[in-house]
Amino acid sequence: MKQRILLVAAFLVCLGAQAQEGAISGVVTDPSGAVTPEAEVTITNTGTGQVRTAKTSDQGHYVVPSLRPGEYSLRVRAPGFKIYSRNRHHLGGRPAPGRER
Repeated sequence: MKQRILLVAAFLVCLGAQAQEGAISGVVTDPSGAVTPEAEVTITNTGTGQVRTAKTSDQGHYVVPSLRPGEYSLRVRAPGFKIYSRNRHHLGGRPAPGRER
């Protein structure tokens, strides 16, 4: 079976300069731009190892709220698609030296 690649738009949200928590949200689409419902999104804090998961909605949207500031990796899995992964999402404050976006 030919595997297609998922396209992911991830948005990092931090609520104010003194925020203690933020969220990562986005939309998962296929190469044609069609949304991908029921995709599994895994967010991992690379400093602590804490893992959070979410499923995309019927419109391909996902939100992973209540995340502490830090570096995160993102992984998306959906049947019939290659796994999409991306590292070094920085949430809140300043990135560690050498980890600029």
